[in-house]
Amino acid sequence: MIVPFTVTALLLGMTFIAAAYQDVRERYVNPKTWTAALLIGVPVAVTGYVLLFFSGGGHYFMHFIWYSLGLTVLWVVLAEVRAFGGADAKALIFMTWLVPLFPFAPLYAPSVTYFPGMVLLNSIVFAVVAFVWGITQKGAGWKYRVPLLVPITLGYFTTLFFGDTLSVLFSSVL
Repeated sequence: MIVPFTVTALLLGMTFIAAAYQDVRERYVNPKTWTAALLIGVPVAVTGYVLLFFSGGGHYFMHFIWYSLGLTVLWVVLAEVRAFGGADAKALIFMTWLVPLFPFAPLYAPSVTYFPGMVLLNSIVFAVVAFVWGITQKGAGWKYRVPLLVPITLGYFTTLFFGDTLSVLFSSVL
């Protein structure tokens, strides 16, 4: 367990809940929502990166930097082509840099994979469920569309506390 990443994970989780609530109610997330995550999270995450680097994890450090750079470029490109909104992009970018690895052992399915990648996969599952739910509501189609920040938040907490649930699910099915 790397304590600084645990702090940033919990702080970011609270920020995700606040942002998802705003997104559901107003379809807009106030940019000030992200301020606490940045002001507290960045210095704490930098401390975590330094601890990781100097505790013999230099090669992991470089992997996380490259993965984070790649995912950040992906999130920015997807936001620019309007695949999702600005708040969704901010949430994914902040998660990618502030919580690059599992901050503590998950309850159900321990994993050594890259944390943001697992959040992405779990979020996709929640997004598909939300989409199907939305189009089946009284035949209204997009009227009941769930903001993407809600599946991202659900995927974040599912991954944080339960780990790599998809690989366990698929390995038990296959």
